[in-house]
Amino acid sequence: QIIKGTILDKSSDAKIGYATVYIDGTFVGTNSDQNGNFELDISKYNSMPLTVSALGYNRITITDFEKNVEENKDIDIPKELLNRKL
Repeated sequence: QIIKGTILDKSSDAKIGYATVYIDGTFVGTNSDQNGNFELDISKYNSMPLTVSALGYNRITITDFEKNVEENKDIDIPKELLNRKL
C-alpha cells in the first residue's frame, strides 16, 4: 500500500519541501518533493507509526492512518503539519 500526503508549516500553511518521512524503527522512508508532496510504500510495515521531520521543525509521529491500512484502503494523508522549533 502507498500512503501519500503533503507536508505543511502549521502556522503559515507553507509547503515544506524535502522533509523526511519514514517508518519508525526501519530504514524505509522518503523525502517530500519541493512542493511538500510525498508517497511511501508501507506494504510491509502497515502497523508501524510514521514519522515526519524537517530541518528547523519539530518531528511528528502519525498513527491514525492504521485503521485504513487494516481495511486495505488507499491512504491519503492530506496535510501533515509541523511546528517550527524555537
